[in-house]
Amino acid sequence: PTTYLCGKNCPANPGAWELHGVFHKKVRNFLKRTEDGGAMQQQQREVADRQARDAAQSGDAYSKLVAEGMQHQSKQDWRRAARAYREAIALRPDRPEAYFNLGAALTNSGHI
Repeated sequence: PTTYLCGKNCPANPGAWELHGVFHKKVRNFLKRTEDGGAMQQQQREVADRQARDAAQSGDAYSKLVAEGMQHQSKQDWRRAARAYREAIALRPDRPEAYFNLGAALTNSGHI
């Protein structure tokens, strides 16, 4: 069963807020452990840096925007990543990479 919370004083489920707070504390602790250079983040940064170098060499504006989004995403800066991907989509709506990355950024940020 799914629990929907309306706030700390929710009359429908008064004990749920404490459980919800525990969940968010675990998420914050996980993010603290990984923000100092966890293996997955390091790999994402390396891929983003490689993409940025390739984009700079090609001079393609779309590739530069996708690379910029990847760099923001590797730092868990979902808002800036999404903005870069949206700019890339506006520039080249026929290319799928920015759509995929935008979906990932929005999912990771909790907006989807």
